[in-house]
Amino acid sequence: MHCPSRILPRCALACATFFCFVAALRAQPTIISIVAVRPSLSSSFTTWRSNVIAALKQGYETPTFGTPGTPSYFTTVSGTLPVAASFHTPDFVSWMGSADPASVYGAAYANELGSSIAFAGVVLGNGTQVSLSQLSQQFTLGHVTSPTLTTGNYGSSFVGVNYGLNGAFGGGDDTYVTSGSAAQLVDALIFTGNSSGNLITGASSGSTNQEKLDIKVAALGTTSDISALYSMTGPYGTVSSTYVQHFASAIPEPSAYAGIGGAFVLALALIVRRKKPSS
Repeated sequence: MHCPSRILPRCALACATFFCFVAALRAQPTIISIVAVRPSLSSSFTTWRSNVIAALKQGYETPTFGTPGTPSYFTTVSGTLPVAASFHTPDFVSWMGSADPASVYGAAYANELGSSIAFAGVVLGNGTQVSLSQLSQQFTLGHVTSPTLTTGNYGSSFVGVNYGLNGAFGGGDDTYVTSGSAAQLVDALIFTGNSSGNLITGASSGSTNQEKLDIKVAALGTTSDISALYSMTGPYGTVSSTYVQHFASAIPEPSAYAGIGGAFVLALALIVRRKKPSS
């Protein structure tokens, strides 16, 4: 567009206003999180992580992947999560609050060293390309809040997705970014998420390992909820989503969880806060 010199200042102002308006209309990403129980410190974690990514590549509505009845199985169910699901026990075997996981949950759980809460998920760009460097996380366990965490580069836990010919997530034609700089732009992100939990060691109160677990359950009750704040910040402004997981105080009955193997999508309190780009 050509502007006569006498009205150049007004043209410049109009153009600046127009481009600010366009920027404000830029599509913002959507953050989707799935709460999961994951193996805490055992060798099962590597397989669990691979199963999460494989499941999310197929879709995020009802992701499931792996061998049922094993701690590395990733699946989704509805229900309340027991507080004992968030116990790291590096000095003795346990799973979901039981110090004898093999007899309670099956032989596959014999070597587990506790379980912890992970917030796996997906970021959809909605037509705007995003990058892993735009993603940050913050976790609150009970009354303790972590510093804001960044993710590092693309890898086995945080994967970029570029859509195929169908221009949409899934469908079998997507390609994936699994290494390299976190600044690489992609159409979507999938990730296993970081985990949070309570540490119980051999020095913790209790004369037996089971008693140590029971004492911790009684002490925490339902006051030790876990929440995850995920934020994406880029040319579209800032999009933040907080997911809160509430706990039941009791150690779960084995029959309630024996067939699930360790991952749960639960009733989430979802709060979405959006901050528009400054103009």
